[in-house]
Amino acid sequence: MTVTLDTDSTLFETDGIDQIKANIKTYLNSLTMGDKVRFTYLYTLVYGVVGVTDAEIKIGRTTDTLATSDIQLETFESATYAPGNIEVVTNAN
Repeated sequence: MTVTLDTDSTLFETDGIDQIKANIKTYLNSLTMGDKVRFTYLYTLVYGVVGVTDAEIKIGRTTDTLATSDIQLETFESATYAPGNIEVVTNAN
């Protein structure tokens, strides 16, 4: 997953990236086998952090397959949160 943000530097908190990652972790951990990782739902989690003014999110099963679409999990497949697989980059204004 990649999350590219534009932020308002006067509002975006120093732990804003950590807040976003925690929100994503909570969401992914709430999914069960066979669920769908809803791409658009991730925007709610990102924009819920104060100071985010714009966001571009891409998700995929691998870094080569990142896209702007949902991921349907297989019947016996579950989503996992791996901190090293989530990149959050900010462009403060």
